Amino acid sequence: MNLPCSIPSVSCLALIGDVGGMELLVIMGAVLILFGGKGLPGIARYLGKITRDLQRASEDFKKQLLTADQDSENEALTPEIKDIKSEPHDTAG
Repeated sequence: MNLPCSIPSVSCLALIGDVGGMELLVIMGAVLILFGGKGLPGIARYLGKITRDLQRASEDFKKQLLTADQDSENEALTPEIKDIKSEPHDTAG
């Protein structure tokens, strides 16, 4: 399962819509005015941390789905293995 927007990617920009270069400059200017030059690195670190956490959570979820699928396959094979192990073996050759 792929998310529609994984930062940084071009598909993330597609979600924004029809925003041109001038509009992006205005948005960046507004962010700079609101948060100041000293606040921007902190915001960037925070967004990076959130992105990493979401990617880790996504990977963990994928691993859990795969292991659950493998566990269900192993459970389906388990009765056959138990039958083989319960049969007496003739070791007096």
